Amino acid sequence: MLTRLGLEGDLLEAVVLGPRLAAGTQLRTLAWGAVTLADRGMSEDKLICREEPLGAGQRRTVLRLFRFYARCKGLLN
Repeated sequence: MLTRLGLEGDLLEAVVLGPRLAAGTQLRTLAWGAVTLADRGMSEDKLICREEPLGAGQRRTVLRLFRFYARCKGLLN
């Protein structure tokens, strides 16, 4: 079970790449990277998890996704 606290005091969040999981599913997997996002002036960390490591092309795609997500979130705030 993940018990480290994120910067906002919440449990550290993780994004698990792969098939959709049911809400509340607990699993043991590996973290291959992390991204830091700003939300209303506060930073929050998200671990990027997957059973197997990401290839170079997959890493670029994930980074593009998070950049797009961050821009959209910034527009909404």
